[in-house]
Amino acid sequence: MLAALQAYPGVQSASLAGTLPLSGNMFMIAFDPRTVRPDYPEPIMVLRLSVISPDYFTTFRIPIRRGRGFTAEDRAGSPPVAVINRATADQLWPSQDPVGKQLTTGGPGQPASTIVGVIDNLRSASLDVTPQPEIYRPASQQPDLREMWVALRASNGRPLQLVGAIRDAVHQGDPEQSIGDIVSLEQLIGRQTAARRFNTTLLTIFALLAVGLALVGIYGVTAYAVTQRTRELGIRMALGARGVDVVGLLMRESLRRVAAGVGLGLLAALGVTRALTAMLFEVAPYDATTFVATALLLVAVALLATWVPARRATKVDPMVALRYE
Repeated sequence: MLAALQAYPGVQSASLAGTLPLSGNMFMIAFDPRTVRPDYPEPIMVLRLSVISPDYFTTFRIPIRRGRGFTAEDRAGSPPVAVINRATADQLWPSQDPVGKQLTTGGPGQPASTIVGVIDNLRSASLDVTPQPEIYRPASQQPDLREMWVALRASNGRPLQLVGAIRDAVHQGDPEQSIGDIVSLEQLIGRQTAARRFNTTLLTIFALLAVGLALVGIYGVTAYAVTQRTRELGIRMALGARGVDVVGLLMRESLRRVAAGVGLGLLAALGVTRALTAMLFEVAPYDATTFVATALLLVAVALLATWVPARRATKVDPMVALRYE
């Protein structure tokens, strides 16, 4: 089946896997790590087990940092081998090269697996969970598998166009073999983040509404306050003040008030952003660009709300302004 898929036009790489990253399904194995590291602080260590074919790391573009991946020589009857992630290596063999080490995770009498490679830590279980210790074993050395995933990488970046090829290859190998879910990795990620995307979209809409209300409120209050000083402006103009001086005075007073408000708002925002931490993934809650942009927007609207009525008032005849109610 894999040979047929790999020969199909548009397939860059094909492999098998007992579980897929971010699918929500996983196999876990527990063992006593003190058989490997006598000073390990806990009597039980849990590993996430992935059973794969040799091309799995190539399909998912997972580089082997130490040692090697699996080959066709790692088959049933040959010495058991395994690939681990960095988290497993750091816990069992800190400050050592784990390649060539022996690891027994089964019961008494079970053969030990030789570690042949090490990969980086992956977020296989969930995007928001710290990568856990993992171990990978060749599918050919796990005869008790009941189901597997076919993982394909499309050369044109559109894997769902290969659905027909998958069905043909599977049914050529076994006409009675059923096919379950067909999904892209992007869709798996989308399933993981659907609730958060909904919540963040909702918060974004509310935030934009809040900013809009703040801008309208600042403009209305500031413009009304300047308009109420039309009589004062008339007196200043009658006493010889230039229009540019009057506008500058009002702009400075408005800027001081708005700066104080923005400063208090930024302090409050820094405290509120802690509540958003649980909804973020690899994004710091304190985004300087957002804070600065929002503050500048509020200041700009306040200055505009001051400048428009002030400019209009300075063009009114002082005698008319003095009679203004």
